[in-house]
Amino acid sequence: MSNFDLTLDADLNENSIRMHNCLLAYAGIVPAPSQTEEENSNVPFSLMIQDIMRGIIEVPKARDELHLQLIKMTTNHPETDSKIVLKMWKLLAVACWIALPSQTVLNYLRSHLRM
Repeated sequence: MSNFDLTLDADLNENSIRMHNCLLAYAGIVPAPSQTEEENSNVPFSLMIQDIMRGIIEVPKARDELHLQLIKMTTNHPETDSKIVLKMWKLLAVACWIALPSQTVLNYLRSHLRM
């Protein structure tokens, strides 16, 4: 029997959806949060990424969720060298540097990196 907790509470589910939407906006797949013309276009992205990284430091389940989402976004993409995929690979590298996932997800990540 695994010690890996597969329960999904409401807060984690909500945060996972928010994290996924931030990743899609960062990749340029969905529109970024609204901003005025005077604001620097990089500011919202840097704040979103900073918020995500703060979350994975504070919440171990969020750490696993982010790593799994990034693994999914860097797997079997039709354009492996596209800007979107390269952004996700860079973000995965940053996430690994900041906080590694649990042992179960770490094994999955190692397998992903070997491909």
